[in-house]
Amino acid sequence: MSGITGLWRMDYLEESFAKSGFKAGNAHHLNTLPAFGALQTHILHQSAYNLVYEAVRKKDNSPWFCGDGDAYNLNETFLSACEEKLKQYSNRGSRSYGVRDEYRLDHFNSSEGVLWIPTQVWFNFALAHLKAVEISTMHVY
Repeated sequence: MSGITGLWRMDYLEESFAKSGFKAGNAHHLNTLPAFGALQTHILHQSAYNLVYEAVRKKDNSPWFCGDGDAYNLNETFLSACEEKLKQYSNRGSRSYGVRDEYRLDHFNSSEGVLWIPTQVWFNFALAHLKAVEISTMHVY
């Protein structure tokens, strides 16, 4: 059985937050996809995000990858971080991950702002992206 994963459309979130009277928020784009991600503001504590993030984050929510300097120097920290992420992204396609809006609004009653894709497609994309970053870094180094 395959899971599905929901990805918030940024244009939908921006419109929704604007209808709620928010002037600004912090955008958190998903991987390298500028049209998808999360939006968060602390004015009235509305927060919308993708639950697929929870599949690979640490329990304390601390950064899960090495620093830019490690990648630039192609050191063991970078290589170990890549290996760990490759393991995490593998075999993740059987679960489902939705989206969450932690402040419900009257006009937020449909899922038209969410792109639903097979979970395996999402993690294959994340795997390919990470491998490309690793290969590119090694090539430049």
